[in-house]
Amino acid sequence: MKQNKEKISPWKTRFGLLLVLFLMVIHYTFKWFGKLQGAEFYAILMLLLLGVFVLLFVNIKAVGDSIGSLIGRIKKIESSGQSIHLDTKIEGTSSEASKSQNIIKNDALRSKDSSGENYATKDLASLQALAKNNDPKAQFYLGIRYSFGQGVEQDYQEAVNWYRKSAEQGDARAQYNLGICYSQGEGVEQDSQKAVVWYKKSAEQGIAEAQYNLGICYKKGEGVEQDYKEAVNWYRKSAEQGDASAQYNLGFCYDKGEGVKQDDQEAVKWYRKSAEQGNAYAQNNLGFCYDKGEGVKQDDQEAVKWYRKSAEQGNANAQYNLGVCYYKGQGVLKSWVLAHMWHNLSGINRKLLKDLEKKMTKEQVIDALDRALKWKDKKENEGAAKS
Repeated sequence: MKQNKEKISPWKTRFGLLLVLFLMVIHYTFKWFGKLQGAEFYAILMLLLLGVFVLLFVNIKAVGDSIGSLIGRIKKIESSGQSIHLDTKIEGTSSEASKSQNIIKNDALRSKDSSGENYATKDLASLQALAKNNDPKAQFYLGIRYSFGQGVEQDYQEAVNWYRKSAEQGDARAQYNLGICYSQGEGVEQDSQKAVVWYKKSAEQGIAEAQYNLGICYKKGEGVEQDYKEAVNWYRKSAEQGDASAQYNLGFCYDKGEGVKQDDQEAVKWYRKSAEQGNAYAQNNLGFCYDKGEGVKQDDQEAVKWYRKSAEQGNANAQYNLGVCYYKGQGVLKSWVLAHMWHNLSGINRKLLKDLEKKMTKEQVIDALDRALKWKDKKENEGAAKS
């Protein structure tokens, strides 16, 4: 915001400058000719100083007024105690509001073969025999066995060996897994360019995970020249197959106008598809769209709904935004206790948390802290049960 500066009157400035110059001319002219005597000298000097003072006073007053105005605005903001939603939508795991997921998927594919024959359940000897007989499916599943130590000692190099044999025969899943090995440096020296080569081979055969990873490589410029349009191209192919991460990233591209014309409604469309599959980043950003009325009719209750879904999954940005909703009574009944709980869990803006505590009773603060602790314990127990 531009500061409202007091304009310096042009005639005052010119008057001050002319007065100083005039007095200096008189002073030095008389001095050189020896015409000035004691009292006259000091009288002229005082007038000279007066002229300098007039000139300086005009400028100092304007600067002082500008500084005073700025300080006044700062104090007004500080005294308001207002909190705001994070306005930046992000891509991954950053502490803003939610980003495009710049994370390569590194889970090897282990699905049944499309022919219906379940190579995954074959005994090791049978699988090895088929693999040595150049069966690409058997080679792929043997690579899986070595990757995860299933019935054999885990050996990434041996996994790469079998993935490569299968990939070179055109198995799309083996090509994808070999790309992961090069991307992660597992069983082979890390090489982003070779990772892209194998991702592309797999992606061109329709593997959604490979299409997503290839989109990430183009977005970040890893192993290939950065190209947002190509990133969008591969995100779209993956998203149309139902990949939630690709749907989220495609929504983000529309949101920010990266590689595609900016379009809030298209962003909402893809955020929703991803959010409905449980993607926490998409849920938070969809909540944000409802919060701000971007690409969809503004709806506080819908914003809270999606913030909550994301916050319950541990998304710090959604937890912060949900806390703001409770603080302001926006789309939900106002509650300082729940505002404190969610702000505390988010770990964002500790100063706001301290300011909130000043408005709360001791009992309310204790209640909020207890709720946050129980929420954390619940999530830890759920995580332990899944593992």
